Amino acid sequence: TDREDDMDGLCPARLMVVPSRRGCSSDKDCPGGHKCCQFDCGPVCVLPVFIGLN
Repeated sequence: TDREDDMDGLCPARLMVVPSRRGCSSDKDCPGGHKCCQFDCGPVCVLPVFIGLN
């Protein structure tokens, strides 16, 4: 994947919600600020998590 196509944030450790879309191959396949993240069910679009450095 191209780094410039990557969405900010990290993939969550666990899939806690129904994904907005299945079968993505990169963040650019995902709508509205979602990331393409790999889980046991395959790659899906989910909202990223952000870890503060404060």
